Amino acid sequence: PKYFGLLSIELLIGIIATKATVGIYISYALVAILSCMYFDYVLTRNISIIGYFVMLSSLALKYIEIINGEIIINMVKIEYISMLVSFSIEYIMISSIACLIARRSRNTLRKEHDNNEKIKIIQKRLITGFANLVESRDKDTGMHIKNTSEYVRIIAEKIRENGFYKDELTDEVIKMYTLAAPLHDMGKLRIPDAILCKNGRLTDEEFAIVKIHPEEGEKIINENMKEIEDDRYLETARMMALYHHEKWDGSGYPCNLKEKDIPLCARIMAAADVLDALLSNRAYKKAFSIQKTMDIFKESRGTHFEPCIADAVLMLRDEIQLISMANNIG
Repeated sequence: PKYFGLLSIELLIGIIATKATVGIYISYALVAILSCMYFDYVLTRNISIIGYFVMLSSLALKYIEIINGEIIINMVKIEYISMLVSFSIEYIMISSIACLIARRSRNTLRKEHDNNEKIKIIQKRLITGFANLVESRDKDTGMHIKNTSEYVRIIAEKIRENGFYKDELTDEVIKMYTLAAPLHDMGKLRIPDAILCKNGRLTDEEFAIVKIHPEEGEKIINENMKEIEDDRYLETARMMALYHHEKWDGSGYPCNLKEKDIPLCARIMAAADVLDALLSNRAYKKAFSIQKTMDIFKESRGTHFEPCIADAVLMLRDEIQLISMANNIG
């Protein structure tokens, strides 16, 4: 499309310039200059070369006629040659400048891109470090971050494969869900160690304290990550943290949202979170078998989980088992 558009303009200029009454000089190099906006040296160079031959052809058609098989130049020959040389010098100078601009712009953009990529890597490591800090406080959930991220990815891909939310679940969005998943339990930073690391079941009072972690997680993300991530990522991480304990039937917490009032990213995160909790050892229980885990998801279809999400989990039994076994869980 770039070549087609630029060459179409060049041909239009060349056709206009064949008219004896029309004088076009610098306009021959217009397309070479326009090509700089793509910041692509190779494109500018190729367009400049093609444009040069279009210019020569245009000049030839403008001042040369064939009469009785003989080429006739409609002006003094030396003047014609002088014009070709001067036009060529002018064109080559301008197109050379255009190529130089395109090359330098390309190199500058490449350096900026590389620097941005390095910054993104540092940001992701900082974010993962935050999440690891949360999990390091709980000896039973050391692999929780890695597992839930993997589960989010494969569940989202399976939902799309099954024909649900195909417009929403693009490759870019699924990647963002996967990268945001490690932050879903950030609120646990504000849960006392005596409760978070307690051996055995929690009392009702202790569980009530644990239940504040979704709202606390949202606050931590809003307060500390505005400057290190883009808005879409931040919003996804915020919604995952706040709503990953909501249930499809509205019986979850902290907002008692139901069905599609719960953001899609949080509905998927909820499934991944429960999936890992069931397949993992906890202070109050041993890891469940893959069969028992699948039975629980089957029973929770339409209550805890959206039907298409529960179905995706059930269809991913083998992949889920491989992930849990690879991480020595279950």
